[in-house]
Amino acid sequence: MDLLPELERHSAYGRVRQTLGERLELSADLRYSRRKTENATVPASGVFNVTEANPWFVSPAGATSHSIAYSFVRDLGPARSHARSESIGGTLGARYDLAGGWLLEGYLAEAVERADYGVSNRVNATYLAEALGNAPDNPATSFRAEVDGYFNLFGDGSANTAAVLDFIGSGYGQVSNRSRASAANLMVQGPLWRLPAGDLKVALGAQVRSEGFESRGETFLAGIEPRLMATPERERSVTAVFAEARAPLVAPASGHPGIRALDLSLAVRHEDYDDFGSTTNPKVGIVWEPLEGLGVRASWGTSFRAGALPQLFDQQGVSPTFLSRADGSEALILMVYGGNPDLQPETSETFTAGFDYRSAGGPP
Repeated sequence: MDLLPELERHSAYGRVRQTLGERLELSADLRYSRRKTENATVPASGVFNVTEANPWFVSPAGATSHSIAYSFVRDLGPARSHARSESIGGTLGARYDLAGGWLLEGYLAEAVERADYGVSNRVNATYLAEALGNAPDNPATSFRAEVDGYFNLFGDGSANTAAVLDFIGSGYGQVSNRSRASAANLMVQGPLWRLPAGDLKVALGAQVRSEGFESRGETFLAGIEPRLMATPERERSVTAVFAEARAPLVAPASGHPGIRALDLSLAVRHEDYDDFGSTTNPKVGIVWEPLEGLGVRASWGTSFRAGALPQLFDQQGVSPTFLSRADGSEALILMVYGGNPDLQPETSETFTAGFDYRSAGGPP
């Protein structure tokens, strides 16, 4: 197995900015990324039944069948895993200097990503049953055990012919996902009132966001034809409004003992999801400077995060694996992986506190 995958990565980025007159500034950027990985992963293994129908069958106890735990590492080598992702995104933005220190900012953003991943050199269970003699020769395949050979579960990996190994090792799985996201954002900010300690600054804004995800793939780990899988495009739209204010309550020149400076910040964001409903999350922060060079800060807030569309609707799969028991033994289980449409959103409440100290004559 490879501890680290073979990795090939390319990226490019460009940005342009242009001022028109003294107040208007336009900007745009474009980003491109491509990533490709390959690595050797866990070889195929499992517990398989073999009977007297297989000419390689041996039973020390005189039984007519046995269940044998077997690894295909000497026959087929490790499974091969590969992944490739490619994304491109860009934004167009504008910033306008309004009168009185106010700024109006807005941008449009669009991004798409395609991710392909899969595994090869896996065992096809249906083909293996035919090669073991547990199932009759299937006329839909070109393989004939009587001619091409039976698979030997009792050997060291060198007893099986290339025809047998090519037949049973033709299993694979692959998935292609496509994601897109677009957003429009508008914000205005500036000083609202003049307080004794300084300007009360506020920011108001709104955002509209759209997301999409679709997935297609196929698996050939059982059966005589690949099984196609497809998830129709899932979409989500989100609208949000937000506001933030920062108020200087005490200025350094005020001369208050024990309160050289004191700033308070308040923020709130309301979001409306077309699939998860609405949520409102506030945040409060305070910065206190009791002495010159010493700053104490604290904040409290709540947050909300809906599951990403791939986390909800990615292709599901089932894979055998071993689970360690408390007594040290291992149990062969089936592991389900992929998206979970019942995934609930994450919510959190966060409180932080800290301080900064700068000695006299230290860096600003």
